[in-house]
Parts: sequence; structure tokens; C-alpha cells
Amino acid sequence: MHRIRPLAVSGLAVALILSLASCSRASSQLSTGCRAGVSAPCPDQDPFYDASAKALKTRPHGAVLKQRSVFVAVSQVSSLAQASLVLYASTDRQGHPIAASTVVLTPKQPYAGQGSRPILSYQLAYDSLGTGCEPSYTLQHSSNPGLVNSPVLVAALQQGWTVVVPDYEGPQALFAIGPQEGRAVLDGILAAENAGSGGVDRSSPVMMWGYSGGALGSAWASEMQPTYAPKLNVVAVAEGGVPADVKSTIEEVDGGQYSYLGPLVLVAVARAYPNAGIIEALNDKGKQVFKSLQQACPMDPASTQLANHSLREYTKQPGLLNTPKVAAVFRQLRLGQAAPHSPVYNYEAVHDGVVPFSSNQTLVHYYCSKGVVVDHVVSDTGDHVSVGADYAASVLEWLVTRVEGVPSPNTCPK
Repeated sequence: MHRIRPLAVSGLAVALILSLASCSRASSQLSTGCRAGVSAPCPDQDPFYDASAKALKTRPHGAVLKQRSVFVAVSQVSSLAQASLVLYASTDRQGHPIAASTVVLTPKQPYAGQGSRPILSYQLAYDSLGTGCEPSYTLQHSSNPGLVNSPVLVAALQQGWTVVVPDYEGPQALFAIGPQEGRAVLDGILAAENAGSGGVDRSSPVMMWGYSGGALGSAWASEMQPTYAPKLNVVAVAEGGVPADVKSTIEEVDGGQYSYLGPLVLVAVARAYPNAGIIEALNDKGKQVFKSLQQACPMDPASTQLANHSLREYTKQPGLLNTPKVAAVFRQLRLGQAAPHSPVYNYEAVHDGVVPFSSNQTLVHYYCSKGVVVDHVVSDTGDHVSVGADYAASVLEWLVTRVEGVPSPNTCPK
């Protein structure tokens, strides 16, 4: 049973919706990658992001390797919080040690609630193949709030929550590689706790929130948390427009407005799974496209020029996604492999236009079958872009009540 919740019309809701709608329009016009006229190097050229092999081998995942104070370029955020850039120990999809990074935003005001200060890990949907669109870079070097979803960050900071904004794709920029993303999200939260600033500790209530690509990282983290980071006190996970089955999402957008997402994902899959045979399957045009995307972000010309094209234009033979090795990889990247231990707020549009409604329904049904408390909210009128903004205030209200200890509604069939 699905519940369609009318949007709250509080002052906070109106402000958040209008700001997010404005951000969505602005972000579609951005030139992405490392900013022209910005003196700061990209993360892959900044020594701060490097960690010695010895440090990675000897430190547990979630350990802080380095940290430095940074300035957030968005004034609404910088006025509310002190920002730190944290490099921390994590692991890749195979469990090998890597260094990952996050920005930790600590409210300047003391937490007025009971207990330890809550932590929100907010996964931005940066969908990048290069480091120039990592949140740790764009938060510092972009004054355009469309790139950093500042209304959400501001609303969370106003609640008194510490906000963790991780570069969850990892140092290789592995867009849509869920096992990588989930580990980086969880280790970013552990690192924030280990840093210990602003009153957060192991007892802090932890929330995770993401939409679209950010929902993928959030959902993978929720499924991995009981075994990978069992000591985290996760009280809530909010995930919207979830690409639960990445392969079906690529098939959904192929040939349409968002068809550039397919090549972006396949570049990342080729990086993470070099034996899948993707590079060998490309024709000359496909090789040129892959070369052009190596540092791409979604709104780069290299990406947007691929709109309204099909993957079959880039391969020697049609049906790349269904070849045995590639199909096997995408089965590994499908959500619904373990049950979260925390309540889940899952919101989506019936006519999403990017993520197939059926794939998210399958995920929700799996969670319900495993006893997960799911508050599943469906929009009959919105699409992938509008629902992200329209439901933001409702998500925030749901998170607030979880922190307060109120049990989540459960819309799973009885």
C-alpha cells in the first residue's frame, strides 16, 4: 500500500521548495569540472587528498587521516557552520584500502536538543567521472547554490545537526558503483564521529539522505551498515528517485533526454570492472565518446551532446548490457541485497522519466518482506526533477521526528 502525502505548506517548506526549484534550474546551466578562474587545484591535483600506503594499511576504515578548515563559498551555509575537509580511511568494492574525503559542517550554535548532536550524511547527486564536481571541491569553490543543494544544507544546519557531505564515489570517481559508494558514505560518518568536533560521538543519532544518484549511495550505505559499520546509531534513511536497478535505468533513458547517463555509468563500470569487456565492445565512435568522458560531469558539453542518442551507436554489436559479463556486473550493482536495520522514507514519482517505477517498487517490496519499516510515498503528478524539490520539506519533517524518537509510519502491507 502506497501513501500519497500532500506537501506541507509551512514557511520552511515554501522556502525550501522555491530555493530547490531555483537551484535545479541554475544547475542545468552550469559549466562543470574544475572552475575557470579558480586558483585551487582539482582534488586529484591537491596533495591533501593523498595518503601513504602505510597509513591506509594500518588505520581502520573511518579513521581520520588528515583534516583542515575550509571556507564554504555559499554564504547561507558559511554563516551557520564551521567547515572542515576530512580525509579518511575507507575501502573500495573489493575491500582494498583507499582514502576518501568529505566536508563536515558543524553548526556554530550549540545543539539545543537532548543527547549528542545528530549527524546527517547528505549525499549530493554529483554523478561525476572526474574530481572537479566532487562536493568537497564545489562547496569551497562554487558560489552557485544549484551545485551544492544549499537549501537542504541550510535547513539541516538550522536544526542543529552536523552535516557530512562525502565524495562518496571515491578517488576514482566511480559513479553508480554502489558497493564503493556505500562504504564511502559509512566511513565518512565514522570519520566525522572520530573527528569529534561539535558534540558528535558514537551515540549521535545518524541520518542518511540522498536523491537520485545521491539516493543510490544512501541506499547502498543503509544495506551495508549492519555488517560494515554496525556501531553507527542509524535512526533514519531517506531515499528518493532511487535507481535501484542501474541497468534498467540505463535502458529507461536510452535514446532520450537523459541518455547521456548510460555512457557515464559504463565508463565507471569499465574502471571498476575492467574484465567486463566493455572497452573491447566499443566501436570507433564509442571509443571517442569514452575518451571524452573521462573527467566529465553531467552538464558538461561532453555529456549533454549525448542526449537523444542510443548506446547501440557506440558498440560493435547491439545488446551490450545483456552480454554475460556485463549483465553479471549489473546484477552486483542492483539494490535489494540486504535489509537495512533503520526505518526508510522512500519517495518516487510514478512517471519519473529517469528511474523505472517498477524497479523501485521491487526494492520497496523486498524491504517490506524483510521486516524493514518503510514509509513509501508516491507522487502521481511529479517527475524525477520535480519530486526531488517538492518532497524535500516532507523529508526534513520525517527526519526531525525520527531524531525525536517518534516511530516512523509503516506503509508496508500488513
